[in-house]
Amino acid sequence: MNNIDENEECLDKHNCNSDNCDCEQCDCNNEEKCCEDCSCEDCGCENKTEVEQDFDQSAEQNIDNLENNDTNVEDEDTCKCGCGEELEQSDIYFGQLLSLRAEFDNFRKRTQEDISKAFKNGFNEAISEFLPALDSFKMATDMITDQNTLMGIQYIEKGILSTLEKMGVSVIDTTGKFDPDFHQAIGSETKEGFESGYIIKECFKGFKMGDKIIRYAQVIVAK
Repeated sequence: MNNIDENEECLDKHNCNSDNCDCEQCDCNNEEKCCEDCSCEDCGCENKTEVEQDFDQSAEQNIDNLENNDTNVEDEDTCKCGCGEELEQSDIYFGQLLSLRAEFDNFRKRTQEDISKAFKNGFNEAISEFLPALDSFKMATDMITDQNTLMGIQYIEKGILSTLEKMGVSVIDTTGKFDPDFHQAIGSETKEGFESGYIIKECFKGFKMGDKIIRYAQVIVAK
């Protein structure tokens, strides 16, 4: 049985003189083993069991770890090493890189479009310069009476037109009603069998490349 100081107020209330001591503020003065069932949280007895001592040491170590973790968190929040500024600057550089890449892609697309337009415009100008020579075949067929010579001229003209078609240049159709989007009226006359506004005769062929007109077809329209 433990020898407990008789002046303690908790003697009777917490069974300090029994094996079932449950005093929460017990100050044991016994140099021998503390009561086995003692549950005092603040017990100052030096004769605690090894299990109790290990438990207290573990609790103190956990408290120290928690305090250290709190300190580390505070240190991270108040970090003065500049790592936060480096991350922010890295984000800025990454954003600038994405913006520069987008600008380069737009520049590349615009350059390709400009090159394509320049090629088409240059090609159309070259065809336009070539068309007067092609018109000579039309005038020649109107003047030549020898059938063999006429067939030869027509054969050459047909070959040239076939080559132009392979290059994307097509002849504008001049049959049917006059269309100002494709035809240019260079004269008008009244002719039996043709209603007003219909094409009577093709004077010079018209050409287009896709939807772009290279030269309007020059025609005579019925009154």
